[in-house]
Amino acid sequence: MSGTAAMPFAIRWSPDFDRVHPGFMQNAARTLQNLQADEAYLQAQTAELLQAARMVGGLQTAVLTAAPLPLRRRALTAFLEQNRFGVDALHLAQLDELLASGGRLQLPGGFAHVQRGVLTLEAEGAPPAAAIAYEQIVVSVAEFLTIRELSQIKIDFYCDYDKITGSVRFRQRQAGDRISPAGRGCSKSLKKLYCEYRVPHSRRALPLVAEDDLGIIAVAGCCCDQRVGVDATTRSVLYVVSHTED
Repeated sequence: MSGTAAMPFAIRWSPDFDRVHPGFMQNAARTLQNLQADEAYLQAQTAELLQAARMVGGLQTAVLTAAPLPLRRRALTAFLEQNRFGVDALHLAQLDELLASGGRLQLPGGFAHVQRGVLTLEAEGAPPAAAIAYEQIVVSVAEFLTIRELSQIKIDFYCDYDKITGSVRFRQRQAGDRISPAGRGCSKSLKKLYCEYRVPHSRRALPLVAEDDLGIIAVAGCCCDQRVGVDATTRSVLYVVSHTED
């Protein structure tokens, strides 16, 4: 039967199908809604897992391996995509095994490393990133003013300590990251912020982004977010100093 002749048959067949299977379309729509709700829930759980696992430069393997396998692999997929690595089923399974065994794995786009309980990614052809550590110091406002006036220490950023929710962690910039620089009444993508502050390209792969449990609070060497900015009500100041080894 030609494709042209098949069309009338399909038109006559559809009403017959509805009579034989009453309520099919309603059930199909309900199933689709349930699947969409399940997907939204899994996306939220994946984001929470990544948030819990994040640390300076990578992900804590102990947090990942404690999660159920399907959720863990979703988190690994998101982590790879955020860092512009290719993802396929074979490499994803190998990366999941690497979390427990440790070592190095070649991936589409670079390498994954698991050392001392931390998963990190190294883009193919990228220069080795400098090691960077952050020192977090909390002082009173009076002490901070004295430090700024008399000390030669280079402060990467400072903010109102009491406005921070949870702990402060550092990570690399991710697609979609934004910050509202304190006192400026605007919002900027971190890509534009790096350009504005002329952050060298050699430093942009470093974990310069500071965040608490609610989101980004600062970018080291640039500014802090309005949410944690120092104001007349500030009693305690957190200031951060970085130590880098090339």
